[in-house]
Amino acid sequence: MQRGGYTVWAHWKTHAAVERILDGLPRGRLVDLAAGHGAMSDAARHMGFDVTACDIQPENFRAPGIRCVGCDLNGRMPFDDASFDVAVCVEGIEHLRDRYAFLRECFRILRPGGALVLTTPNVLNLSSRLRFFLGGFPSLFRPPNEFRPDPSHGHISPTPWYYLRHALLLSGFTDLRVHTDRYRRSALLLAWLYPAVVLAGRHCTRRERDPAQRAANRELLREMRSAALLFGRTLIAVAAKPSGPAAGRS
Repeated sequence: MQRGGYTVWAHWKTHAAVERILDGLPRGRLVDLAAGHGAMSDAARHMGFDVTACDIQPENFRAPGIRCVGCDLNGRMPFDDASFDVAVCVEGIEHLRDRYAFLRECFRILRPGGALVLTTPNVLNLSSRLRFFLGGFPSLFRPPNEFRPDPSHGHISPTPWYYLRHALLLSGFTDLRVHTDRYRRSALLLAWLYPAVVLAGRHCTRRERDPAQRAANRELLREMRSAALLFGRTLIAVAAKPSGPAAGRS
């Protein structure tokens, strides 16, 4: 898909939704993780951010005037602690082997008060749940190619919100928010399943004995019943690195 003269692999509405979120953030140093050809990097620069790009194949980066650093997001990023005010990753985390390690790195390179914006296929929308129930694979996922030496070329890590939320909180992030880019018509047609979704969610969490986790589960279930997660094509998560010390959850 072409957008702004660049080839992009995410849907253009995903890019547009991320740009709207970025437009509401204070300007500063921004790192575009898994930058591809540079469409998001170029858009952020035009918004007034000081942009650094990062990609496993920096030779493919095309945005003029922006430095692109070679980086495998499965390992340690080549940036100092507290280097950036904003980190963006569009459709990258589902290609990685360890979401927890990646998010810890995002937390490390952000300055206190910084923001993380990332997107991934929303495997919890109703049509994806039905696809998984019938076929065993959520939307936008299929059996990974067992004969490619580099698994990161495909979607290898479905990341439902409850696991992404857990990884973000354990990494130290706070103020978690969920957005989407657009509603899927196929998911909207399944809205009649909403009462069953509510009952099933209660059933799945009913045996939790930890009072703190019971309260967290109520919040999580409200998020999972939101329009963004029940009907949205893409999960867009926004999180903050606290301005003061943060220990995360253990």
